Amino acid sequence: MFRPLAKHRIFKIFKKLGPWSVPVLSLPLLLPLVLAESMSQPLQPVGKSLKALSASVLTEWMAVPQFAPTLFTLNGQILAANSALPQQGRKIGQEGQVGSAVARQSGQSQKQMNAQRSVQPTPVVRQAVAPVGPTLELQVKVAEGAVLPVSTSTKGIVVDDSGRVLRGMQAMQPVYAQPGSQGINLNSWDAPTSIWIEASEGGFVFVGEHWYRGRVRLVLIQDSIVAVNHVDLEDYLPSVVGSEMYHDWSIEALKAQAVAARSYALVHYIRPAGTYYQIGSDEYFQVYKGLDSEAPSTREAVLQTTGQVLSYRGGVVESLYAASDDLVLEAHKGVGMSQEGAQKLASQGYSYLQILGNYYPGTTLAQLKPYQP
Repeated sequence: MFRPLAKHRIFKIFKKLGPWSVPVLSLPLLLPLVLAESMSQPLQPVGKSLKALSASVLTEWMAVPQFAPTLFTLNGQILAANSALPQQGRKIGQEGQVGSAVARQSGQSQKQMNAQRSVQPTPVVRQAVAPVGPTLELQVKVAEGAVLPVSTSTKGIVVDDSGRVLRGMQAMQPVYAQPGSQGINLNSWDAPTSIWIEASEGGFVFVGEHWYRGRVRLVLIQDSIVAVNHVDLEDYLPSVVGSEMYHDWSIEALKAQAVAARSYALVHYIRPAGTYYQIGSDEYFQVYKGLDSEAPSTREAVLQTTGQVLSYRGGVVESLYAASDDLVLEAHKGVGMSQEGAQKLASQGYSYLQILGNYYPGTTLAQLKPYQP
């Protein structure tokens, strides 16, 4: 019987590589969004006599056109994104990890769990965040191993890269993906080297140890199966916020975390970390555990900050953060948000805008929206 992992606190600790702000012009992809500044002044550091900052009315996200032009706007200027900058620093933390604030619970390793043929996964179904804006599908590497259990909470299908349905899947009936003679083997059934697992409407996909929204791609790379969750950015973030902070912390701290996490994810959307994925799911990047780490408070924090990112001089900020001031100093040379510090400021009555202004001075709050010709 599948047993969800107990919640424990994990923080992203990594070594800062590359530029702090990624220019919009560096986009090598067809990003169906524009970046529009929503504040007339930079966020200011917190001071004892500082009045609460407030954002101006944000422009609502419009429906995404099926084919969006490769244009972006910032401060009313149209920018063409037809030339990519060098891909330096595209994988933050790839060269090494500074310290660790991970408190892991003892128990079976993922490899041991993957090898067990008696796994009966059961999803923890929670209310989904209502769709509020354009789709920006993030590609998150969520698992890798010689054997990966896979299931769907509702009836599912296995699809190839061309979109052709290869076979169906029964709800709550796990299959085991492993390298085969010519591709991926699913319970003795041979599939291509790249397949997609999709649940029917309202369903979730299980792979490795967690249930996920969206769909999952399985890719055979040498002797391992790599699982990549393709998920909407706004559906991805509640899990990250719940993994990186305690869900019962102040809503203002959670909102600051949501904006920082969204900005960080967008940087990797622009500069992918790997060939088949844009960002990982561990502490090298941002911890992401699918449905397991979502909570009503983390979904609310994401919803209240929908589409908001940190911007600096026309670029998206690599919003570094760590558990404490000491870890920010050690891992990021003092640049970035202290999560414990954010909670302390929130408990003193500061808003998420003031918290962000304190840890990312000189930045502005920007709103993602589709390009309107």
